[in-house]
Amino acid sequence: MQRLVLIGEDEALIALGMEAHLNDLGFSVHAATTINEAMEALNGRHFGAAILDFDVGGVGTAPVAEALRSRGIPFVICSGSSSDKSADVFANAETISKPYLAEHLAAAVRRAMREVE
Repeated sequence: MQRLVLIGEDEALIALGMEAHLNDLGFSVHAATTINEAMEALNGRHFGAAILDFDVGGVGTAPVAEALRSRGIPFVICSGSSSDKSADVFANAETISKPYLAEHLAAAVRRAMREVE
């Protein structure tokens, strides 16, 4: 099972916190602070899961979610807003509200990757 996680988050402190916690749990992380960075990261890397905010840099992440779904990569939404929640591409994705507990986010990633908790 690939334990590489893509994080799509434009708030540096939040992304660093996610990365540190996931690293402590044995996950490798690639953080993207823009939609373009997230899309580029999907080329040539094999992610086991992703964590997306609904907005990254003021741009909706629906295109990234669509690319993840087309590649069969599960993702979790971690957001303080519900701006894009109604988009079909986000249907059935687990949503964690900000502020979040690190344990809840890690558990959601494990569930997305179908790992035993």
